[in-house]
Amino acid sequence: HDTMFHPNHGVVALKMVELKVGVFTNVDIYNLRNSADWQIWTCRNKWQLQPSGEDIMAVTADRNSEQAAMVRGVEIIRSEQLKFNEVQVDNLHSVEGSTLGFEVIGDGNDRTDHDDDIGIKYSKVSVKNLSGPRGNMPFKSSDTRIASPPSFSAGAPEEVDASLSNPRMILNYQMTNARSPRAADESVPTLTYSTLDTVDDLKLTTTLDTDEKIVSHRRRVLAFYEQHYGMRFAEDAHEKGILDPITVLDRNMQETDSVIQFGKLSHDTEYHATSMCITDGDGVDGSCTDAFTGLVHDFAWNFLPGPNGYTFYGAFGGDHGKFCPENHIIWVGLYSFERVEFPGVNEGKNLQVEYYGECPTPLERIWKDRVSFYINCAVESDQFGKGMATGGYTFEPSDDGTEWILQGYPSMIFDDQVINPVPSTKGTTFFDDDIPNIQTNDWRFSFLADGTFNTLLSGTEAVTLSSAHHHTHEAGILYMKRFTSLKTQGQIKALRKRFLVRLRDYFGIAIDPHAFDDIPLDGVIDLGGTNMIVAYEVNEEANQRVMTKRDGDKITPMPRASRLHEGGFRLVVGRSGIESDDGRLPWGTMITEGVFLLEDATATDDWEISFFSLSPIIFNPWSTSVVHHHLHHERLGEGRLYATVPLPETRNDGITILIRGAMVFGNVDDGLQQENIFSE
Repeated sequence: HDTMFHPNHGVVALKMVELKVGVFTNVDIYNLRNSADWQIWTCRNKWQLQPSGEDIMAVTADRNSEQAAMVRGVEIIRSEQLKFNEVQVDNLHSVEGSTLGFEVIGDGNDRTDHDDDIGIKYSKVSVKNLSGPRGNMPFKSSDTRIASPPSFSAGAPEEVDASLSNPRMILNYQMTNARSPRAADESVPTLTYSTLDTVDDLKLTTTLDTDEKIVSHRRRVLAFYEQHYGMRFAEDAHEKGILDPITVLDRNMQETDSVIQFGKLSHDTEYHATSMCITDGDGVDGSCTDAFTGLVHDFAWNFLPGPNGYTFYGAFGGDHGKFCPENHIIWVGLYSFERVEFPGVNEGKNLQVEYYGECPTPLERIWKDRVSFYINCAVESDQFGKGMATGGYTFEPSDDGTEWILQGYPSMIFDDQVINPVPSTKGTTFFDDDIPNIQTNDWRFSFLADGTFNTLLSGTEAVTLSSAHHHTHEAGILYMKRFTSLKTQGQIKALRKRFLVRLRDYFGIAIDPHAFDDIPLDGVIDLGGTNMIVAYEVNEEANQRVMTKRDGDKITPMPRASRLHEGGFRLVVGRSGIESDDGRLPWGTMITEGVFLLEDATATDDWEISFFSLSPIIFNPWSTSVVHHHLHHERLGEGRLYATVPLPETRNDGITILIRGAMVFGNVDDGLQQENIFSE
């Protein structure tokens, strides 16, 4: 849209507005294709007028509109006395929107009693081969009365499902078994953002190679904090030194104990990119780099709330405000990825990406000594446009307790198109000596779930408690019998029994696993206090699917609609909470065990992967959680799943989930072996 939020009308072959007389003879319209996004990232935002702080939104353009993604053969607006003779419309395709052969739009403000389309005549007109995922029509009219349907031939439109296609660009990066010192009795680690040599490294590895450019970028960062979180800053904030902390003011312009501090993530985290894939957006063609190790330079203007916390307003906090406690950090900055080489796309240069934290990130214990955090950022690139970066991370103490071991598997995805992509001018390989020491995994499957549920629920209720995300009871049993090797009642009952034993022995929940043998498999095990165990499967409308596969050094984009089916048994904690070996688990917590079915794992086979929760899935104050599972596959052995489940996005047609994660095998802890669950 433009600055007044007028919607883009997409691809239009022949458009006429307020035409009084027109004759169109022997016209062929064919092979039109629109690959634009159905919903772009910028239109999901609010803006604020400064200095009043008034929220404004794109009110004249529906944020969920498919206008920009549409294809129209002929668009007629408030026009009369038109004749179409021997006009052929053929092969119109929209990747994410809809297609129209002819669209007639009358004058919605005209209240006179006449038919706007009386003077439009059609002779030997043909419309055929229309395709798109959101509805296709040979003829459509609005704001005008039709005396009779136009008499022209029309083929049957084709509905295609674009919801299971891969994004246009996928970048996988990770931390694998990275180690950092752990102080005695340190229960929660810190991510080290150093100021030492930070400015020099920023100038060497990014296009922000002068103080003026860095300060200009900081202005954009502070503007984002103001607009998105309602933060306020003193008038002289931009005169501060680059490394000086900037005090955050409250909405009344009073100083707080929260600050913005610039720094660079320590390379001790061994943050590195491993692969990049480019697809056509249709799920038909795609190619990937081979596996590589490209160190990540991560620079951030961190929001650090003080002991008194901070109250957000703006687009995130709204007029009522949202309180943020200490240690709930926000990261806004930029990445510079080394060695991201893709012929014809990025050669010999670093990949530079700006990122903007969509919500705060707490570093918090999720189970005993295990600590988690996540990233959930909007990203922007001069090469790939706008996208999202999401992933889950864990810290765990080493066996001797002297070190933290860090794991993390984020993915960055772009589904945008940039007409004139501009790569970075910087290409660096400063840390090649460190690359041989960086650990990685033999296998990695990066997945996402971005479906839309027709529900008014949101947050914890939508993801765990409603039937939107999980279908329960007999649906879970039918899933196991249909998709997995658990075909008999005895096999499924053995899975449920082992889940109950794990709840008792691993999580310390006071239950007798043998007390529920008479409960039907599709029934409910009621533990009291609305704590319930039930069979489940993930709703296929979640569009949970695998994007990329790593097998050693070979990376491949997965075929379109490579679904990741999931089902088993779950415990959902009710309003009373439930006691465990690590204290009380709060309402909404979920623990699961079951089987994934990965479609198209090889050219000929789907794969079964069994799993169980290593940590409870606990939703934090921002309705976001980290999922951490143990995996087992008969060929790949033991593995881990790391995923982030952010707050769903509310839309006109329901809520859209935004789950991202990875399953990894090889070079993981084999201490928790998976028993055979496939025998009675």
